[in-house]
Amino acid sequence: MRLTIHHTTRYSFEEPITFALQQLRKTPKSTHSQRVISWSTNVEHGQTQVSFEDHHNNVTELVSFDKDTNTFEIVSEGEVELSESHGVVGRHLGPAPLWFYERGTDMTAPGKGVRALVRQVAK
Repeated sequence: MRLTIHHTTRYSFEEPITFALQQLRKTPKSTHSQRVISWSTNVEHGQTQVSFEDHHNNVTELVSFDKDTNTFEIVSEGEVELSESHGVVGRHLGPAPLWFYERGTDMTAPGKGVRALVRQVAK
């Protein structure tokens, strides 16, 4: 399946701004079941200062707003082809080892509700 994507983000300010930076992560990645055919991100009333890949291999752009502007617009668009994998994603492509995602934190610890649900399923 091919998807044509067009996304616009608009900022409006009551008074002209003198300086602003925005970090963008709007570029999709090609993966086992997704192929990016084309993609572009355009900035109106601003400019891309630098583009790099972050620690998760996401395209990251730092854009600045033009001085004394009241509006700022980001248009991301392109075409992506998806294929059905029925949940099988293949080899891990990320930079972090898989065990990294198995570590528990205070925010991911199971609460009372999850423990009760597990007890019901275990019966």
